[in-house]
Amino acid sequence: MTRWNRALSALVAVGALAATGACTLFGGEGDDSPAPGGEDAITDEAGLAELINENNRLIAEVNDVEVRLEQDCLEDQGFHVHDRYKLFTWEATDQGRLVVDYPYADFLPDADTASEWGFGAWAGTDEAYGSAEADEYYDAVLGEDNTEPEIDNSAWDALPIEEQQDWSRAYYGDAYEQIQEGADGMNPFGGETAGSPPKPGGCQLEMIEALYGEPEQVERTEGDDGQGGTTWQWGPQNPLDAADWDAMYDDYRTRAADPEQSFSDCLFEHDLGEWEFDESGRLPIWDYFTWVYNAESPQFAEETGESLGTPPLPEDLPEDFDGRKAFEIETAVGFTDCGESTGFREAAKAAWDGIQLDYYLSVEQELFSYQEAMNDLLLKAQELVDA
Repeated sequence: MTRWNRALSALVAVGALAATGACTLFGGEGDDSPAPGGEDAITDEAGLAELINENNRLIAEVNDVEVRLEQDCLEDQGFHVHDRYKLFTWEATDQGRLVVDYPYADFLPDADTASEWGFGAWAGTDEAYGSAEADEYYDAVLGEDNTEPEIDNSAWDALPIEEQQDWSRAYYGDAYEQIQEGADGMNPFGGETAGSPPKPGGCQLEMIEALYGEPEQVERTEGDDGQGGTTWQWGPQNPLDAADWDAMYDDYRTRAADPEQSFSDCLFEHDLGEWEFDESGRLPIWDYFTWVYNAESPQFAEETGESLGTPPLPEDLPEDFDGRKAFEIETAVGFTDCGESTGFREAAKAAWDGIQLDYYLSVEQELFSYQEAMNDLLLKAQELVDA
């Protein structure tokens, strides 16, 4: 048994349990749970959320397999210090409900948050960032959402640049030199920029071939830059990655049109200015308060409300930070009051919840198929362990 086989045995055992648990939860032999796609298929938010949570757990487990394969390959070549930002593992966190974010979230805090913290824009300013008050805000309002995985990459950072380059050559193989030369501006994973990335090589390719077979070169969807090109893909493709968010936002704007108008009218009537919703139903509140807190900066001196889709700055805008923070809080309270008095929050929430539920129901069968494929990958990993 190789180093990787020994290290992975426990992981695959967990994956096998996950596969068994999935069958028990969502339908399979020996229980009366609804089978995917049948007459009793999942129709409620909680069931769909748990389906997505289970898939996320499997994604994390398969990611662990990938990293262990790559690390074993590198260590077989004598590399025992690794770039942990490349060999990154993560733990899936369950979401309690299907919808965890809303288009209005940035500009419509709850009443208590608005009265104490405003929109929170002040916490990111030079005057406040890193302060005890800003940390208290982030902990109180964002909670776990504000935590980032802690990655200790100090051992890698301490390596001479030549050793880092040798490691990268082993990881990427022949693709490394092309990446260094720019490869038409692409990164090795096929980001949303012009051109096409090189085929994966080295230990990355060894991992891909062990788990998925040969990577496939495919035409990529044009990004915001209008550029096409190709990219490389491997493994089961998560159906959620193909979601048409533009269509969902269009639907949302249609359903929320009247509540949006009532909300905008309320803001204007309460001297909070004229605001323009963007194509996804958001207001440029962060652009506006970046401008507020940097009004004297040469970088923002030529900014206008017209270009931002916001009101102009008030003529009596305070000159000091505390005064501008008070203005932010006052504005947030006004937004919250209008959100409640016009029924906008309730109507917008119902519209987005309905759109999201419809979407996830439409891809339910694909989500089950994806889950089955990910479970098959973990079984394949078990076969590698037993070989």
